[in-house]
Amino acid sequence: MCYCTSRLQPAQQARPKVLQRLLSCLHTTTANYFASGGQHVAETAAILAGAIRNISNDTAIQQALTALGALDDLASLLRGLETQSADSSHRAQIAVQVTAIVRNLVSSAASQDGAACVAVLDALVQCGLALMPYPDVLLNIARTLSKLSSHQACQDAMSRTQGIMPLLVASFLRHADNKPTMLRMAYTAGNLTTSGQYNRAAFAAVPGGIDSVVALMRKYTAQFAKGSSQAQEVLIKVIRLVANLAIHPDLGPHLASEEAVAEGLMGSLAIGDCESEDDEELVLNAVSAVTNLAFYGSPSNKVTHLPAADLVHCIAPLLLSDNEEAVSEAARALSNLCREPQVPPHLVESCGVEALCLLLDHGNGDVVEAASGALVSVTAHSSGRLAVLSAGGFSQLAEELMGTQHRSG
Repeated sequence: MCYCTSRLQPAQQARPKVLQRLLSCLHTTTANYFASGGQHVAETAAILAGAIRNISNDTAIQQALTALGALDDLASLLRGLETQSADSSHRAQIAVQVTAIVRNLVSSAASQDGAACVAVLDALVQCGLALMPYPDVLLNIARTLSKLSSHQACQDAMSRTQGIMPLLVASFLRHADNKPTMLRMAYTAGNLTTSGQYNRAAFAAVPGGIDSVVALMRKYTAQFAKGSSQAQEVLIKVIRLVANLAIHPDLGPHLASEEAVAEGLMGSLAIGDCESEDDEELVLNAVSAVTNLAFYGSPSNKVTHLPAADLVHCIAPLLLSDNEEAVSEAARALSNLCREPQVPPHLVESCGVEALCLLLDHGNGDVVEAASGALVSVTAHSSGRLAVLSAGGFSQLAEELMGTQHRSG
């Protein structure tokens, strides 16, 4: 009896021997291309890689290819493309398909571990640097890196990968107008700079690193102001990156002194009612960035010298949010901002002091700690002291501070 193979499920058709044969043919064809550099051979290799890419969308095939060691083979192929002196457009033809296969494979649960990351990370990074002018190649690499950076084991491997920070910075400089690529590269950079100073310093050490982030802030703030939802998605990731970098004591003052950063944060905070999850994430990231940047007391700090009334008007309402993370972050931001003498009077006028006093009874310890810190900053000013006294917050604040001292002691 004859069966139509088109009716079979992809996973049923994909026998390991067939997949191994496809990988072997791709290896042989690319080896011929490396030897000859011919256009027709490059096209054949790209077609073969494209066929594997198409079937690698299936989860069962992803797992089978991973079990066959496809990531190691593809990493070797990418390294070959990176070192070849042949026409870069021909290499890009192949790289687009190969990086798409890698992107599909790292989506498989079997590939989400540090060992799998190490097998392909360096090759991806070096290929991206070598083929930087080709946006389709960079987009596939950006998609892959963003997925890998979501997993701690892979983050650790990425931190040890030479060239990862230069790749991120180069993409920011070269492809700033490519929103899908910027969204993923900024997300990756944000993940890598979330914890530990090493990656923050490594990013800033790349020539043009901080300037590239400031330029992205300026560009996507302007586009978001014109109503671009895609620009908002990128801006969310860029502001998160700014907030992370600002934790570094050498980078925070630099970022705080940039007009584009201050204006971008103010524009993000001033969107009004949050009508979507993106709006909420944008505002929360912006408040976090304000918190970190306002920590640095300097005459050149553009963030702390934004109009105090506007800052308080945007941040104080978050103290009454249902989102506990937003509440604690707003309290931290106000704590740092209230070290500036022009801020507490506006916080008093907005009833923000009363809200902070009420938060001393909150069930979340992080919220109580943040509110206490803000009230300490407020009481450094006469108008703030009177407001706390009027709200009956001094006794509660004293109890909390004594409890904190006892717990730390």
